Amino acid sequence: MVELGTRGVSSGAANIGTWSDDGGLSIIKNGISHSRPGSESYGKKTTYVLTSVLEEPFLRLRSGSRGDLDDDVLYEGYVKELADLIALEIGVQFEIRPVLDGKYGSRDGSRKGGWNGMIGELIRHEADLAIGPLTISSTREAVVDFSTPFMSAEVSILVQDTSSAVRDTSGLFSFLTPLSREVWVCVACAYVGVSIVIFIVSRFSPDEWVIEDGANGGSRIRNQFSVGNSFWFALSSLAQQSNELAPRSAAGRVVSGTWWFFTVIVIAAYTANLAAFRTSHNIEPLISSADQLARQTEIEYGTVLGGTTMDFFSKSTIPTYNRMWEFMVARRGHVFVNSTSEGVHRVRSTPGGRYAFLVESPIAEYAETRLPCDTITATTRAGLSRDLNSGGGYGVATSKGSDIKEDVNKAILSLRETGKLARLKAKWWYEDSQCRAPSSLLGNSGRHNQGSELTLANLSGLFFVLVLGLILAMVLALCEFCHNSRQESKRGKIPFSDSIKTKARQAIQGGVESDGLRFYGGDSSAL
Repeated sequence: MVELGTRGVSSGAANIGTWSDDGGLSIIKNGISHSRPGSESYGKKTTYVLTSVLEEPFLRLRSGSRGDLDDDVLYEGYVKELADLIALEIGVQFEIRPVLDGKYGSRDGSRKGGWNGMIGELIRHEADLAIGPLTISSTREAVVDFSTPFMSAEVSILVQDTSSAVRDTSGLFSFLTPLSREVWVCVACAYVGVSIVIFIVSRFSPDEWVIEDGANGGSRIRNQFSVGNSFWFALSSLAQQSNELAPRSAAGRVVSGTWWFFTVIVIAAYTANLAAFRTSHNIEPLISSADQLARQTEIEYGTVLGGTTMDFFSKSTIPTYNRMWEFMVARRGHVFVNSTSEGVHRVRSTPGGRYAFLVESPIAEYAETRLPCDTITATTRAGLSRDLNSGGGYGVATSKGSDIKEDVNKAILSLRETGKLARLKAKWWYEDSQCRAPSSLLGNSGRHNQGSELTLANLSGLFFVLVLGLILAMVLALCEFCHNSRQESKRGKIPFSDSIKTKARQAIQGGVESDGLRFYGGDSSAL
């Protein structure tokens, strides 16, 4: 088939299409072959239409984008990046077109082909493939082809988190849980540091030396803050216990005052957090299993209307799930939702957590990472078995007889083997998290530790104050030592340097006989 051009470089006959008995009519436009929709075989193309649903984090409009831009600028999300990886693997291009009705795909007798959503567009050849939260099921497999699952998806129970902190506080060392490991290490280092500093400043501060009777009948100057006493003083202060030791010098009192302030804050924070941990541990979750959900009537529950989760419950032969389905059918008018975003919003907005949303696990996991961080997956928290399962996963759907089905399937397998699928999910689910630590990564509601466990970031200011106090104390001790050495040099009429050396040697040795008393405090009678 040719077209006769009349202007410029397009003058003359140009090939615009081909016809074959097997493939039918294929129009060539701008160098790209476009097959006639409905033909039994597409022929080989370089650009394919990809349908998906605008739902975070799978696909969304890029912030500030306009509708006249191409796909690379207009859309972003997991589907966009997965499509780019597949396209790179098989050497084609994808044109992203979000599904018009915003649905995934279920039977709809009012539509041509009997299906709506992404599945309907594939059946009507309005799109070549579909990538998104599209669960593989036997009903859909009968009308379209699916690739190997690129993401596992099982039914989870998304509920509102009604407790401020949910954490398992059982265990031999559960008393350590109110403070993070980094905080405990820093407290231990602070204890050692304070003990050493108070020992040093006491050695070089004349006010800390006292006169006592020597063993041979003479007098001896002794410092009460020995190495052992310094560590004991810091430990008793940390435990908020009384101690007979008391610093006399200004530097020693600065160290002690700063350390006492530090210990008061740390002990208060630990005590309050320990009580919060024990209280939150005794709070029972409203829902912890599917069986518990089926046996009660106060909390309503539902799923997306026309989705595979709804199809799973309607066809299940397990008594528990039959009861749940009968409950949902009896309240059909207000327990089903039209989209997953509507279901998540209803979980968050229902007072007292009186609505549970039955949804695929990737959707529930993503909801846990979004502000205001008030949802939790009951199956994850309760450690349930994985029997509440729709049996499938998310796969790439293609029209029956599509020429890229096998290539897409091989690409998915290759991306899984190289770890790119795992990295892609981690990027859009967890690295982009607005909450602290998604439970899907930590196993047991790890995100909810943010309101309980104190980290180093919470107490960094307190450690900063302690360090400043220790530095100030050492500066004061040095000034006091130099001033006293200057006074001794004038009184004894000896060089200032000799006075410093003598007093430093005596401080290091830890004691002086009575004939050396004049080097401490000037007047020995004052001692």
